[in-house]
Amino acid sequence: MSKFNFMLAQLGAFRSYSYLNNVRDEMIPLVLKRIAEAINKKDYEQLDELMTPYLSRLYKHAIANLSAQGYRIHLEVDVQESGVKKEYAQFKAGDPEAFDNTIPYKTRREGYSILNSEYMSIAFKRDRTTKEVKKLKFNTSLFHDWCAFEYGFVASANVKVNLRKGSRVVDSESGVMQIPISISTPHYFGTLGMINAVSGNEEAMAEEPFRWRVCDLFYIADWNNANSAAKESKHSP
Repeated sequence: MSKFNFMLAQLGAFRSYSYLNNVRDEMIPLVLKRIAEAINKKDYEQLDELMTPYLSRLYKHAIANLSAQGYRIHLEVDVQESGVKKEYAQFKAGDPEAFDNTIPYKTRREGYSILNSEYMSIAFKRDRTTKEVKKLKFNTSLFHDWCAFEYGFVASANVKVNLRKGSRVVDSESGVMQIPISISTPHYFGTLGMINAVSGNEEAMAEEPFRWRVCDLFYIADWNNANSAAKESKHSP
C-alpha cells in the first residue's frame, strides 16, 4: 500500500475508490456546469459557494473587469462521457495559513517553509531548527496536525464561448477543451477532525462543514502563486 493510500485508509469516506470515482464522474462535470452558469449570470454568491475564497476572488475580479468594459461572456460546458481523469492527489499537513492564498505570498514565505513530495505537502514554521526539519518525514504524528486533501483532474469537455459587447457578438469559439480543475477540503485538526466532519459530527460541523471546493481552474491560482514567488525572488536581496 502506498503512503498516500495508507492516509486515505485513515478516512472512512475516502476508503473506497468508488467514492473518488463518484467525485470524478459525477461531481466534477456538475461543478463545471454550475461554474459556467454562475459566470454567465454574474452570480458571485454561487462562485463563493463553489470555489475557495482566493479562486472566487480572482474570477469575480475578472468578471467585474469585463463588465466595466461593457463585455458579457456566455459559457456552455458539457463534459464528455468518461471525460474526467485524475491527475494528482495530495495530503496537506501543517498550519492552514501556510496554504492560504488569500494571505500575501511574502507573509506566508516569511512565516513558513513547505516540504513537498509526490503525495504530500508539509508546512512548518521557519523557527524550526535544521535538525528538526530533517526529522520531518511520513509518520503517524502528521495525522494529529492540521490536514486537508486536494485532488487535481483534467476534464475533456465540449465548450462554447460567446463574448458580447452590448447586442454584438465580438468573439465566438467552440470545440473540445481540456479543462484542468483542482478541488480541496477545508483544513481540520487531525484526521480524526476530518473524519468527524465527514460523518456529520456536530462539533466538527460547527468548525466548518465538510465539502469540496474548487481551489484552481485553468491553473490560474498556480500561475498567480508562481508569479508572486518570482516577483518576491526578484526583489529579495
